[in-house]
Amino acid sequence: MTVPEDWPVGRLTMRSTPEGIPGVALTGDELAVDVITVARGLGFAGLTPFELDAVRRVGDEGEARLVGTVRLDPGSSAALAIAADRAVRWLNERMPSAHRIVLDGGLFHVKRGECAR
Repeated sequence: MTVPEDWPVGRLTMRSTPEGIPGVALTGDELAVDVITVARGLGFAGLTPFELDAVRRVGDEGEARLVGTVRLDPGSSAALAIAADRAVRWLNERMPSAHRIVLDGGLFHVKRGECAR
């Protein structure tokens, strides 16, 4: 599957900081789950059972909390970050040639040659 040609250029997720800002900016774990969720919506299926469990735990924790507050243990956080990087590479393999996805303090869709911010 390819990414739709009419995807909006710009930010696709809330901004993030490594530690998050309650109600304002995602934590790194929350951002990783958002990235994975975008890719999974387009057919990405390259998650290990451990990574899937971490995605579910962020979702379960996040249901009752403000964004910017969900943090997992370091091992799960590292696994999510690796999975999010794989998801970005997977998305980029499916982007139209003049576009790319960038993970930099948020998930961005940019035209090649332009920066995310």
